[in-house]
Order: sequence, then C-alpha cells, then structure tokens
Amino acid sequence: MNTFLCTIDLQPNILSSDRLSIALIMANEHTLLFKYSEKKLNAVKHLFSPEAFNILKYLTSLEESFNSHNQELLKKWVNEGYLSYLEKYNNNLVLFSKTKKVNVPLNRETFGKFFEMYVFPSENNYQTEEYSQENLLTDILVR
Repeated sequence: MNTFLCTIDLQPNILSSDRLSIALIMANEHTLLFKYSEKKLNAVKHLFSPEAFNILKYLTSLEESFNSHNQELLKKWVNEGYLSYLEKYNNNLVLFSKTKKVNVPLNRETFGKFFEMYVFPSENNYQTEEYSQENLLTDILVR
C-alpha cells in the first residue's frame, strides 16, 4: 500500500513562513483523490489581493480535471516523483507540501479523515469527532 499524501498550501505573506493548507492530494498506483476547501478559501479571501485570489480559483479547474477520470492525466500525477517535483514549484502564493508516504488503504473514508485533519474539519461530514494524527492512524490500522 504505497499511498502518497500532499497538501496544497497558500502563503498569504512571502516574508513569513505561514502556510494555510487549502487542498489535499492522495494517490496510489490506481487512484487519485483531490479536494480543496471552498469554505476555507472564501474565509481567507481577505488575506489576498483580488488578482491573487483570481489565481487561486484555478483549484476549481484542477478539481474538475482530476474528476474527469482522464487516464493520461492520472498517470502523470499518480507517482511520487511528480508530486515531489511539485514541492519545488511555487509561485509565492500556492505551495505544494513535501510528499509523504502513508501505509493506509486509499478510499473515500480514509481520504475524508485526512482531509479533516490537514485541511478543514467536517466539511463533508466524513467524521464528526476530532482526530489527532496518532488517533487517526490507530483508527485506520485497527479497521
């Protein structure tokens, strides 16, 4: 089970190291799951200029592309090398986190729990209780 995890973060101020996780990518050999939090994006809108906020709207098109089930696109994204490459790419606004390997099965429930932990809690009612990273992994491994 090689599941890769990568967050997409926003950096409201390039002089600070503050990062706001806004989206999550999880992938394995056959599946890619992506979601961004529109609620969180709208909540932090005031931290960005109107021009910068328009750039952030590309997350919508990214989500549509991933949900199209285009096999060529998925092959390009579903590998650790490409996700690690994205970590080095940034435009001082959108940053990709370091790609992490997690030894969990990739499914919508697992993705939902990780989304709540890293991006935004209870957006999709995947889970109503709060999880620490240790409790999340314990819960996943016990099931």
